[in-house]
Amino acid sequence: MATQVIWNGNDVDGSITSHLVTGSGRHTQFSHLGKPTNRTFVTRTVADCMIHENKIYREWVVSDNMSLMKQLGLNTDEIAFNMAKEQFDKGFRVTDIGENAACWAVSPGNGL
Repeated sequence: MATQVIWNGNDVDGSITSHLVTGSGRHTQFSHLGKPTNRTFVTRTVADCMIHENKIYREWVVSDNMSLMKQLGLNTDEIAFNMAKEQFDKGFRVTDIGENAACWAVSPGNGL
């Protein structure tokens, strides 16, 4: 459920939003994290959106995956190592996760 929503903007220039999404469940199926643990969990995610003409054209989503893994009783160091090794073995040496400055330059109307 999205809570703590904040926003700014207007119908002409567009708007930006940020909200906290919380969820809960029980880990009962196989996933990218492995076999089911049958443990309950609560997740926290932040979503930031850029909107123009009532359409989301950019969205950034950040989830607290370490918290989820810890709630499931998983070895976070081992999982992080294996995920990084998989990328390294494919030839990736640097992961660039930042594009925020570029996004403002291409926003419709540059009003945001």
